[in-house]
Amino acid sequence: MVITPRQEAILRHLARYALTLRPVLDAMFYDGISGACDADLAQLKSHKLISTSENSVAESANPRIHYSFYQLTKAGAKRIGASEYRGKSLGGQAAARYLAFLWFCCVKRPRRHRIGAADLMKIFGEEVTPLGAGHKRELRLPGFHCLDKTENSYRVLHLYAPKTSVGDTVSELRKRLREARKLPVIAQAIVDRHYGFALLAETAGERDALRSHLARAFADDPVSILVACAPGPWKRSRA
Repeated sequence: MVITPRQEAILRHLARYALTLRPVLDAMFYDGISGACDADLAQLKSHKLISTSENSVAESANPRIHYSFYQLTKAGAKRIGASEYRGKSLGGQAAARYLAFLWFCCVKRPRRHRIGAADLMKIFGEEVTPLGAGHKRELRLPGFHCLDKTENSYRVLHLYAPKTSVGDTVSELRKRLREARKLPVIAQAIVDRHYGFALLAETAGERDALRSHLARAFADDPVSILVACAPGPWKRSRA
């Protein structure tokens, strides 16, 4: 089957973010024109390269509006050389986590870019992906990351969408921070503010509680911690 360059870009976007929604695709690939992605999605679905979870995501600004989310099938993952893991159906918690990451990276301004092991190695060097058994590189910096970049600076953010109490979230963040600092290059990047953490709360109340608690818990720590509410409204004005 033949697919267009834009359809391939959509597949690669899905490989990077695990899932996506129509308003995100419209904004990223169609100049913000509402519904412009429909024909390409229909064709990709007819080729069995993507699957759909119908009307499963409520719009936070208007809960009566629901969106379907799309993800790769195993055939779609194979088509672009992505891991077959990307073709697995997502459970509720995984979908909620990936929706928060998608919104934070692709909808919230400024836009960010989710990155993987190869990108982390390019930024921080081979220390984060040493050779393991069978001479395969193994990522020593677990978790999900995105690149927060401007013209004059950059910062890699470790993404965390907690589903626990504020106290448990702080304990988990301390654990993740200790693990990150075991790598000298990351420990230095934290000091230089080139590596930090982004905590994505489900509600504004949770966001505010986390900000207050974290400000006290990490008052003497140079680590950069961003706390945001995600996901927010999915529709934005044209980029």
